[in-house]
Amino acid sequence: MFLKNFTLMVTLILHACIAHGQQYNRDAVCGSDTEQVRYVSLRSIEPVNYQAFRCRQVSRWGIRPEIGRSSYVYTPQTARWLGKHNGASFALYVAYGDFNLGARFILATVTPQTELMLDGKPLTGEAKLNPNKGEYSAGYSLNLKYNFCLEPYIAITKNEFRVINEDSLQQHYQIPRVSGFTAGIGLNKYFRLTDFQFLTLFVRYGHGFTDFGKVHSSLGVGYSEWCFGLAYKGFAQKFFMKPTQSTDGLRRILPHH
Repeated sequence: MFLKNFTLMVTLILHACIAHGQQYNRDAVCGSDTEQVRYVSLRSIEPVNYQAFRCRQVSRWGIRPEIGRSSYVYTPQTARWLGKHNGASFALYVAYGDFNLGARFILATVTPQTELMLDGKPLTGEAKLNPNKGEYSAGYSLNLKYNFCLEPYIAITKNEFRVINEDSLQQHYQIPRVSGFTAGIGLNKYFRLTDFQFLTLFVRYGHGFTDFGKVHSSLGVGYSEWCFGLAYKGFAQKFFMKPTQSTDGLRRILPHH
């Protein structure tokens, strides 16, 4: 299943030829009018006075919040308990250039398909179960043509199971949390909002290698996820004054240290 879905994702991506995604000018952009810069040097206590252009340049630091909808398919052993289900996905990533680090949380509610003995008590189909996931990932952006972007990623995923109607069931369950390695790939389409800000439509495929047998011996290993959603990605800007004279000329104006 992993190879089949991965091949499908790569096939869709290859319809876009590699070139320049998230297109924006990373060089400094300066105004055409000069400004007078005046200040007192803290080292020499002497006045500094020179002509300069006001410039701005995109920072390598950025941020990407996103919301989406995830669909999960488990191995047959686990699916007999959880079935197939959807969930709401919320994420926040920090970008540094083309690298991304962040966290994602997927919230869902399901009705168990079969009864399992958990924590020494039967968990029946009357339960309302939250198979929530927390994913901590690192990825890299590969820029494509027409503001498409391919982003492979790896992650550690923590799986938590909570019964939310324990009061009506008159039971309390301590279900083990399990973690596992996840790898995947995403395709983003960026729409420019301003010079360094984008609205993003994305689709992401991931395969988790979590061993649910640690929750119950009848459960299997792994699952597949498709996630579709909307994101915002923006980079900070830095501003500075660029002297109109050459470096040597400016040194003659500025105090010597």
